[in-house]
Amino acid sequence: MGTTRYETETSLRASIFGEVLLCRDRLTDERVVVKTVDLQLALQQTSRSQELVQENVMLEVEVLNRVRALGGHPNVINMHSYFVAKGGGVLHMVLDYCESGDLLDACVQPLVAEEGGDDKSSSNSDNGQGNQKEDAALLRSAALLGNHGPEQDDNDSNGPFLNGVDGSKRLQESVAQTYLVDVLSGLRFLHSHGIAHRDVSLENILLRNGHAVIADFGLCVQDTSASSGSPTSSGFLCDETVGKNYYMAPEIVMRERYDPRRADIWSVGIAFFILLTSSPPFERADPSDPGFRYVAKRGIKAVFTAWGLGQDVSETLQDLLSRMLCVDPEERITMEEIWQHPVLQRPRC
Repeated sequence: MGTTRYETETSLRASIFGEVLLCRDRLTDERVVVKTVDLQLALQQTSRSQELVQENVMLEVEVLNRVRALGGHPNVINMHSYFVAKGGGVLHMVLDYCESGDLLDACVQPLVAEEGGDDKSSSNSDNGQGNQKEDAALLRSAALLGNHGPEQDDNDSNGPFLNGVDGSKRLQESVAQTYLVDVLSGLRFLHSHGIAHRDVSLENILLRNGHAVIADFGLCVQDTSASSGSPTSSGFLCDETVGKNYYMAPEIVMRERYDPRRADIWSVGIAFFILLTSSPPFERADPSDPGFRYVAKRGIKAVFTAWGLGQDVSETLQDLLSRMLCVDPEERITMEEIWQHPVLQRPRC
């Protein structure tokens, strides 16, 4: 097996250590993605732009190989194979081609370019008026939403989308629910085998044949003490600060030791809040962020209400997200509790 088997059609994008190629498998005539990795850069954890990074490609290959050995899962990216090209300097990872791209590109792109609009975030000041600033940040977002209006004209042709904050697209709840169940199903499988992702985000959720697929395992972690298929141990803890600002759980931001499975659940909650509203609730789960302080004090349901979406997102889904976005990780809903929640019991569209 080698590069002669795969015919490159185009380069999809650059990656941290190489590039992502759309290829055709000459043996099966199927389209696949081949992710190339400069091994020298990867082993030094240095990006192509010479920045230090945390992504561990060797662990990613190990985990995806293990997932395949376990039989795989329809909502976790499938790695067909991997090989090192002649000369030994470049690793090739052969992955499923997810034809619809990622959820960020597919579902959170502006419908209309606006000029002169207010920014939704509120900067900190030293006047001590914390509650007023937090309320103001959300009310400004609500005003923006009022200008664009979540209600749709009868002749609107946005398909599965509604207008969200600041003219961006927000996903209809029925469609978002389908993707949410997909992601939670894939994550449940991973967690049951002692694997936590630690970088769940809209960029790392791909769409294949109408379903969501978890990808990009460069920041994942394994609980080596867990037996395959059994619940992972209560001592599965990490201390590395990893992930993207919008999605990072508060216990990671605060540099506490954390259970990466509970952090994954927080990240999924943020991702689907964005799909349902078109905007993150805050920039970072840090006490210095007024939006986060508002959520910590009043809960995520208050944000839906302040943004004028309290009647547009069902009470049951708001309840699930509020429990996924519980600031205290010990009080946050667990995966097995999620699986018993009414949202997961609804018929899927």
